[in-house]
Amino acid sequence: MNENAVILIANILSVIGNALFTLSAIPRNKKTIITMQTSNHFLSSVAQLLTSAYSGMVQDVVCLFKNVVLIFVKEQMRKTRLIINIICIVLALCVGITLNILLSNSIWYGFLPVISTCILSTCILIVFMLPKLSIQTQTILVKGALIVNAVCWGSYGIFVKLYPITIFNGITFIISIISIISIFLKKDTNNNIRNNNGDKMNINDKVKEFENDKDIILIDVRTKKEYEEGHIPNAILIELDKIEDIVDIISDKNKKIYLYCRSGRRSQIAADIVNKLGYINAINIGGILDYKGKII
Repeated sequence: MNENAVILIANILSVIGNALFTLSAIPRNKKTIITMQTSNHFLSSVAQLLTSAYSGMVQDVVCLFKNVVLIFVKEQMRKTRLIINIICIVLALCVGITLNILLSNSIWYGFLPVISTCILSTCILIVFMLPKLSIQTQTILVKGALIVNAVCWGSYGIFVKLYPITIFNGITFIISIISIISIFLKKDTNNNIRNNNGDKMNINDKVKEFENDKDIILIDVRTKKEYEEGHIPNAILIELDKIEDIVDIISDKNKKIYLYCRSGRRSQIAADIVNKLGYINAINIGGILDYKGKII
């Protein structure tokens, strides 16, 4: 097979893989997202193997392994996931640098995927280890790492003639920049939660509505520990980072759903996610800090 044919096949695989990765940003079930990203890493690693881009290939193989772990290792085994993440970061760094020195004659751009993978993985690991970080801080940290990742992989794609990598990372770069800008422009909604008529939301009134209407579902989106320390009676727990699992719990998307957290910030994020999943009557009713009723 001639060189042009190999490059063409590699680019086709790269287009499919990177398209899957971009589409995985659309809110949907967690396992679906991870599966799509895993498919991207597999196709991208094959594409880079065909073009002898070994350094980038190693980074995709490591990410492929990490995602397989996320799919098959239970969420309760957080320590196991943490250890595997650390091993993968160290492995990606060491093997990536070694392969670039031995097989690519230390070409400088061969180090770009190594740098980007380690920075992105480390930032995600920090977010994982420090769950008490605000959502804004977590978002800025991850989006900032994605910007670095996009610049590194985008540049790398040009040098190894895998232009779909450059195109899709260019899109990721723009989206990440917009996301960070929107965080700084967005007004604080913690103490200004309002209903569709613009009136300020009152968690006490909404809980009374819940108590008088058996069709309403009340969801606590805090952590399990916070929930066990005290929650509103008959509220069910769906932690924020698992909120997309609601599709497996509540099938009726016309159901009235009230969400709350500690201050109203996390429940607003949860409400936005649930609305995007097609639930038309899901609203954020605020934080338990403002609740004056019984807590169990």
